[in-house]
Amino acid sequence: MTIDAIGLKHGIDQSSLVHNYLHSYERELRVLECSVSTVAIISGSNTAAVAKTFSESLPNAKIVVLQVGSAAVDIDAAQWPQITVHKARNLAEMHLQLAKLPDLQLLVEDGTNRKSEKLAIFRELFLYVDDGGLYVAEDLHASHLPKYVDSDGENVWQFISRLLDLKAEPVQPGTKTTSDDRELAAAIDRVINYGKIAFVTKRGNHLLKIRDHQATEILEGRFGSNWGHLISLRKAGTFRSKATVSTNRHDLDYRFKKDIAFPAHHLREYSNAVCSPGQVALLNDVVLPDSFRHLLGRRLTNKFLTDSSPFHARMSPAPDESPDFLAGNYFYLDTEYPNVYGHIPTEVISRLWGWNESKVLYPNLKALVSPKLGERDIPTYEIKILNAFGISDADIVRISHPTRVERLLAATPMFSNPKYVVPEIDSVWSTISKNLRSNISSGIDKVFLSRQTGLARNCRNSTAVEAMFRQHGFTILRPEALPLGDQIELFSGASVVAGYGGSALLNGVFSDHPSTRIVIAPDTYNTANEYLISSITGDDFHYFWCKADVPHPPDRWTWEAFESPYEFDFDRDGDQLDKLLASL
Repeated sequence: MTIDAIGLKHGIDQSSLVHNYLHSYERELRVLECSVSTVAIISGSNTAAVAKTFSESLPNAKIVVLQVGSAAVDIDAAQWPQITVHKARNLAEMHLQLAKLPDLQLLVEDGTNRKSEKLAIFRELFLYVDDGGLYVAEDLHASHLPKYVDSDGENVWQFISRLLDLKAEPVQPGTKTTSDDRELAAAIDRVINYGKIAFVTKRGNHLLKIRDHQATEILEGRFGSNWGHLISLRKAGTFRSKATVSTNRHDLDYRFKKDIAFPAHHLREYSNAVCSPGQVALLNDVVLPDSFRHLLGRRLTNKFLTDSSPFHARMSPAPDESPDFLAGNYFYLDTEYPNVYGHIPTEVISRLWGWNESKVLYPNLKALVSPKLGERDIPTYEIKILNAFGISDADIVRISHPTRVERLLAATPMFSNPKYVVPEIDSVWSTISKNLRSNISSGIDKVFLSRQTGLARNCRNSTAVEAMFRQHGFTILRPEALPLGDQIELFSGASVVAGYGGSALLNGVFSDHPSTRIVIAPDTYNTANEYLISSITGDDFHYFWCKADVPHPPDRWTWEAFESPYEFDFDRDGDQLDKLLASL
């Protein structure tokens, strides 16, 4: 029986009864390069009949229906065991259900027909389709019917056409394209338009990026129990910052939230994850949430991945299909920036809360890290910090290429700039501080931590700035010139610590008492590291924002602006700083 005959039997309008789409399905499925084991249908009406038609036409396939309509769906599970129906009231719910599918060869968009929805669904969901699979956009004519036109701009077919032009001519003068558009264009292999229905063949494999709060649900849906398991869960919460804050720019005070909300924290065990240098951890074609520093960011990114969309990425070269195997139990402490000190006291240390619990489960547990590409080892300061938490040299294992790990344990970070810090991280900080400090008093009560010229965020009038601090009794130091233990002793002993925003001030995590913190930084430096630390330690916190030489563009964030040189504005802020220093 043909697909159309089956559709006629179930009375769906995709049959020759109305739109005559099913003959096109017959032709396209016949030339499909891959066998169809999973079909996802975004359905807005007549859901049960449509699902039954596809299930009967593809008897060996699992049919997953994402129902955008509100009508009840009457499907006898005993008679149609291969069909599952999920309510999908929005794109977020569609993403969640598709993320649970380990493979997808056919994705059918037959939703509400609203112009904006058809376009958004293609933009966001096309990359879920397997290499060689099909995305089907039905009812293209609906974008021209007034009742479905709910937005200005291009419709889904115009967008697909533009992507084809972009694929043929990647650089098009006078047209504005995004990296996401270019990635989508590159993923299109073949497009057939039958007038009111279009079939788009997907080319290439894409990795799925998953967020920490959804990871357990997605992994269980995608892999069953084979992925590993959740060891423990700590609930989300909110606390009030202990810092007392003053700034010179009240329009930027929003960066320092008084009530800090933090997410739930998970300790998970993964089976046979593949770890690559630079904090990239994969489970088959899933990028694990432990690969991302900014887990609450608008977009999950890692510089060792090519971003394809908010939900997908690529690795170049492609992931190694036969990586080395590492037997045993390993705790994940890798970092995207292994040779930048500031990432250790914030991003690496913030995962150590899970070490002791994991060590009880696996007494032979080792820490897994990777050196910077091209180097043989991680920095000495990182080794010393891990040692201070009780992780011996022998328990630190380095990888320099993709490695499949028998059991990988990973913890949600308790510190994620600029979003949150968790109060319980204080016990980790204090343990490291107690074991690492030199116990040789510096005798310095007020210190200004200078910054080497030529680095990012160079203060162009630093000589004048430091002269003012020196006049008020501050000792000027570059912390990197001191042994790490002496640096920590300095923070523990001083009552006032000032400096330029950046790594130098992040040893505040090791301070054992509230103190005064003074930070000077460009207004494009939209981090909150220093404030989050002071929110735990209870510091008297003062921030002086300076106008950056290079501002962020109105529509986006840029590294050039983030690392821009700047100048302290003595005309505007000199008196305020002078009065503050005189009061200390």
